[in-house]
Amino acid sequence: MPALGAVAIATHRKGSQALGKKAVVGLSSMIGSKAKVVSKIDPEGMAKVKGELWKTQSTGERIDVGEEVAVVGQKRLKLIVRRDSGKSRETK
Repeated sequence: MPALGAVAIATHRKGSQALGKKAVVGLSSMIGSKAKVVSKIDPEGMAKVKGELWKTQSTGERIDVGEEVAVVGQKRLKLIVRRDSGKSRETK
C-alpha cells in the first residue's frame, strides 16, 4: 500500500509540473521559425513550416521555390515571411 501512495504522489507532482507549463501551439509559436518554400511566393505562396504546409505572404519580395524563409508574423491563417537571415529557430 505505501508503494501505491508513493506512485500516486510522484504522478501528481509530475502532472502538476506539466500543467503549469505554457503550451507552445498556434500561429504565434511559428514566429521566428524557419520554413522551406514549396511554391513561389510572389507575394503569396506556400511554405513548409515544422513539417506542415502553410499559406504564406512575403514582406514585399519575390521568393523562389527551395529558398529558406523566416516567419516574421501572421495575418489570419497566413504566415508572413521574409528571406532567412540565419537567426531563426528551427529548420524542417
